[in-house]
Amino acid sequence: MFAPDVLFYDPTALYIDMLNAPAMAAEFAWRYACFELNLFIGWAEDQGRPDVAQLWKHHHLQDCDDPRLH
Repeated sequence: MFAPDVLFYDPTALYIDMLNAPAMAAEFAWRYACFELNLFIGWAEDQGRPDVAQLWKHHHLQDCDDPRLH
């Protein structure tokens, strides 16, 4: 009997890759409060994904009431 292959993946990397979809950012970024988005941006940058952080920030700022908060 063969031993099962070990499936290893990084759930954080998969999650942040999923969030790199421009359509998802356009649909949801404006719904976040500024402080929520800032937490998300900090997390994405901490994960080495400034591209994802900037994508979401770009879409959030299009409808942001106070861009100075970012």
